[in-house]
Amino acid sequence: MPILLDFISTNVSYSKVLTRLEEVKALALVNPVFIHLKKGRVVLRSGDEVSRDHMRLIQLIAAEEKTSSRRVPGVIFILVSLGVLFFFIWRLNTLAKTGGINRPRLNFVSGMTFIACALIYRLALFLYPLVLKNLAFRVQIEGDVLAYGVPFAVGSLIIAFLFDLQSAVVFSFINAVIGAFACDWDFRIMLYVLAGNLAAAFGIEFYQRLKRSSVFKASFFWLLPVNLAITLLFALSADGGGWLPTAFTVLLGALAALLSAFVANFLIPLWEVMFKLVTDLKLVELSNLNLPCFREMLEKAPGTYHHSQMVATLAESAAQELELSPLLLRAMALYHDIGKVDNPQFFTENQSVYEDPHAQLTPLESAKVIISHIPLGLEKAERLKLPRQVAQAISQHHGSKLVKFFHARALELSAGRLDEFDENMFRYPGKKPQQVEAAIIMLADQVEAASKSLSAPGDQDIRNVVEKIIASDIAENQFDECDGLTFKALNVIARSFYDKLASIYHQRVSYPGFDFSKAAAT
Repeated sequence: MPILLDFISTNVSYSKVLTRLEEVKALALVNPVFIHLKKGRVVLRSGDEVSRDHMRLIQLIAAEEKTSSRRVPGVIFILVSLGVLFFFIWRLNTLAKTGGINRPRLNFVSGMTFIACALIYRLALFLYPLVLKNLAFRVQIEGDVLAYGVPFAVGSLIIAFLFDLQSAVVFSFINAVIGAFACDWDFRIMLYVLAGNLAAAFGIEFYQRLKRSSVFKASFFWLLPVNLAITLLFALSADGGGWLPTAFTVLLGALAALLSAFVANFLIPLWEVMFKLVTDLKLVELSNLNLPCFREMLEKAPGTYHHSQMVATLAESAAQELELSPLLLRAMALYHDIGKVDNPQFFTENQSVYEDPHAQLTPLESAKVIISHIPLGLEKAERLKLPRQVAQAISQHHGSKLVKFFHARALELSAGRLDEFDENMFRYPGKKPQQVEAAIIMLADQVEAASKSLSAPGDQDIRNVVEKIIASDIAENQFDECDGLTFKALNVIARSFYDKLASIYHQRVSYPGFDFSKAAAT
């Protein structure tokens, strides 16, 4: 080392003059402080003599307040910007009808999710520096790098799982703006958040919403690779980045993906309960035929059990044609006649097991028993805590129609006393179908029951049943209150019903070697 010093000459030295000049320049940029005032200090009291110093102080305070009043606080700018964005999101959701089953609650839930996400971001940015200070090893990194470890994809995973892909994509763009705001408007963070959110949303769509594990799969196989790629790219493009800061940055991206999955999986059930949302997973659970309510129906009302499954088959077929939720239609169909379980013997489909009790009753008494399966079904729905979308099938699948069989019998018996006959006593008390899904259940219920009355239905017989049932309901104004039901949709429903029933009642060749018309020899 001493030998090397002989060949090294100093070319940089400390200059007091230049240093002083830089200090003067720095001081010139600082606004002068005229006076210090403690908070709560009284400048003048009533009756005090006003001096020149008092007047100077009052003028300085007035000038300061006038200057500060001209500045618009940054939070106002943020709130106005987000308000404009939320307005256009609301209009988009209204016009495009995104959101799937839970569309009416999309705007409110999205707003609450934005608020929750903003709190999570700020909490993470507060905790990470504290954790970093207590690590056993020291890593020289800039403070803004910690933002890559924030779980920015939580909201996108929640919206994609509870609603649909379109809603999650829109959410992703707004979430990118919120993420950038939380990180001092860093454009790189905005790109990072947007790419990760879109990856999470498409991952949920790819793995579907039938299991909770879809959230973890979307995070691990879609979000994680995107986070790793972007953080690695940003780390390598940074000035003076060594291998240790680069590895730490990439590790933060991986941590963000994993944290997003865990936090989203915790919040999704909470959101379902708080905002009364229905997910595909919830519908799958409700449609499990091993549930006690279905086991009871199979034991007490086997005809109703099989009728409900047939209605579900027809309804699912129509839902697929109209791009509705087959899972929702299946759940609605399986529960629509659950009120019959308490009195199964009064309904035709179960009278192969029970004797017909209507012979002992008047037409009005029989009609009341038949109508009672609606309120009884709603009571059971409340006990089972069925979602509103599923329970509406119970109250609306008969609309305000007449119990025609017993109404006709009552008319026959009341000949000559028509002034005493009240037709409304034979009407169902439920609402008319309010949504397309409820209308499909109404039609499927009638078509399935009517098709059972045909002994050997052919193609034309099935077509006649479907067309006459639809025409009858239209004539009785059962679809007047139905939102979104068009004649085009009715034609699609009719065609799907016909195709499904034709495949069920198709003719088969005679079974060779057997004559089933003859009784077996004893």
